[in-house]
Amino acid sequence: MKHNNIKGSLILCTAALIWGLAFVAQSDAAELIPPFTVNALRSFIGAAALYVFYLVTTRGKNLFCRLKNR
Repeated sequence: MKHNNIKGSLILCTAALIWGLAFVAQSDAAELIPPFTVNALRSFIGAAALYVFYLVTTRGKNLFCRLKNR
């Protein structure tokens, strides 16, 4: 039980660190880059991260083969 508590605390601290660093990076970027460009870059980075997550979680499960065999 204690191991799960430590793991949860580490994940929470990591999320808070990423959140805080993202705020600083966005504030600095807003001074140099137009707002729509910043939002577009954030969207592309988020889409790339979700795509990588999708590839990792499917692990060889080919969606197209499953749809073809229906």
